[in-house]
Amino acid sequence: MMMIKNKNGEEMTLKNVLQYLVGTDDMDEAKSVMDFAVYKIDDNKTLDSPSYYMVAVNAIVTQVSFMGPFTMIEVDFRNTGVQLLQQVLEVIKQFHGSINSEDIMMVSTVTSLNKNATHILSLANPLIAIRGYSESGEGSSILQMVYASENVGFSVSNIDYDKIHAEVEREVLEIESAMVSQESINAAQDTIDGMEESDMQKMFKPNFTSDFRITSTEERQREDKSDIRVVGDKKGNEKSVKISSEKTSLIKGSHDEEDDV
Repeated sequence: MMMIKNKNGEEMTLKNVLQYLVGTDDMDEAKSVMDFAVYKIDDNKTLDSPSYYMVAVNAIVTQVSFMGPFTMIEVDFRNTGVQLLQQVLEVIKQFHGSINSEDIMMVSTVTSLNKNATHILSLANPLIAIRGYSESGEGSSILQMVYASENVGFSVSNIDYDKIHAEVEREVLEIESAMVSQESINAAQDTIDGMEESDMQKMFKPNFTSDFRITSTEERQREDKSDIRVVGDKKGNEKSVKISSEKTSLIKGSHDEEDDV
């Protein structure tokens, strides 16, 4: 039986360590979270920033088995969708296809979501990955990965969960505050838009008075003709002239003297 020491130097059984990493809680949610990363090893035998990194949120570690030189980990992707499972398989396939020509390493960690957890599980360079099958013969959401046990280990968890929770709450408050501010801006803009629309309506609203009426083209033509009278000049020729608005005086033609010639 593998013996592991906690941060106080006290020995712990493998079962006590894995109880925070494997399975689900009372809400059927994963007790831990697993990530996948591919690193390039530089000339100094150190790791650069990962060229690939993915966190399998809600994936459930259902089993970890130590079998001499090999270690098997089983992960259920039923709460994440098969697309994520296929993505992990594709990354492992690419890793196996590149490891002979590139100095790379694929690392996964399993970190508990329980603040009472004592260790983090790390696994490097999967030897094989196999997708499970359901009783109906169709592909299931189970993925089994096998590692060399020498590439598997536990490290003491120094995660400050209280600090993480406080940071998450702070970010949530900031997001909610930003949402409230945006809602206030939108409401103010709606008010301004409504006021502008009202002012525009008042600006272009006709001011109808008792002296104002709308007439048609035919009515205006009749009114124009009503002010025209036909009169004769000194030689007996008829001429159309417009009378004044008072309709009391006759406006003679301006060329009367020329008519006498």
